[in-house]
Amino acid sequence: MSPSTLAIETVGLSKFFGRRCAARAINLAIPQGAVFGFLGPNGAGKTTTIRMLLGLVRPTSGNGRILGYDIQRERAAILPYIGALVESPAFYPYLSGQDNLRILMRTARQENPRRIAQVLEQVALTHCANDRVRTYSLGMKQRLAIAATLLNHPRILFLDEPTNGLDPAGTVEIRQLIRQLGSAGHTIFLSSHQLHEVEQVCTDVAIINRGQMITQGRVTDLTREGAALLVTAEPLALLQVVAERFGVQPQVLDTHTARVPLASEQIPKLVAALVNAGAEVHQVTPQHSTLEQRFLELTAAGNGAPTTPDQPAHR
Repeated sequence: MSPSTLAIETVGLSKFFGRRCAARAINLAIPQGAVFGFLGPNGAGKTTTIRMLLGLVRPTSGNGRILGYDIQRERAAILPYIGALVESPAFYPYLSGQDNLRILMRTARQENPRRIAQVLEQVALTHCANDRVRTYSLGMKQRLAIAATLLNHPRILFLDEPTNGLDPAGTVEIRQLIRQLGSAGHTIFLSSHQLHEVEQVCTDVAIINRGQMITQGRVTDLTREGAALLVTAEPLALLQVVAERFGVQPQVLDTHTARVPLASEQIPKLVAALVNAGAEVHQVTPQHSTLEQRFLELTAAGNGAPTTPDQPAHR
């Protein structure tokens, strides 16, 4: 086993279909044990990137490694360590959940009833293990699909839009399951356009738009970058003068309130400066940016014309 500390690493990973860019120069560095959110609108290139990582699509250029193994030359070494849910789950509806998992194990030339029972317990389906899959809700089918990805004790799980089409209850179930799997030590690569969902479960994220990477980092760092203070003070003109001393421009909201783009750590210094300047401070409230707000800010400039390769690319 390679001693790599990264679960997934890519350098310049790109895919063009003819002249259409599906993914361009994707650079990822995902530590082992991370619950990683791969964010972008539908058609941004998320699924294409996952397919390249899984060896289902050959990159046009660039390369990647999973647990230190080359995704193109060492696929056989990678497979025992990964589980993936890329398409909508397909099961035999007239068979039970347990029997469907048994067939999957036999297809892989394995037979381990104990492991089937373990994964069914992990996804909270033990109570209906013997029920026919056609009686399962969509959320239960998604959990059964995740159970199937866990059969080989994977270290990395790829989940592509796992809550698509689910009702709120089903979404919550999958979200809780992802948290549990992350806490159990799995590295999870979660592709989604549900930003609220990702913010609640992921430790790290990357944002992709129109096939191109925009940013990557820890969720806490990305949301902190958009932090601000909501300040109510009189006279507001003094607030504007003091804020400029901190190198920022306040956004006036009404006659007494402004949004000042400073982190909460700056509250004591800002309040002291306002009081020393003769202002009357009524309230200072920290405001943290949501992942959705940061996503909209970062993708706002990336909605131009589709990109094309510098030269004709092979499919």
